[in-house]
Amino acid sequence: MLKLYKQTTSGLQYWEAWEDEEKIVTHRGTLGETGVTVEIPLSVSEDAELLIERESKPHRANGFEEREPVAELVVQYK
Repeated sequence: MLKLYKQTTSGLQYWEAWEDEEKIVTHRGTLGETGVTVEIPLSVSEDAELLIERESKPHRANGFEEREPVAELVVQYK
């Protein structure tokens, strides 16, 4: 999974992508609001990671970037 973020005057924008069976799913929007989901079919010969990287290029060029986690939540139960 790849998650990219960009702070704007309208809020924190995000774009994320992941592999789901025979497709790539992308989701984008403003944090706290309903986003937009797009499914991109994967051909048999296509590599999911390469497709995700290719799809992320326009967003990276527009100022989106990966962020380091600021906190970690561990949940344990018996």
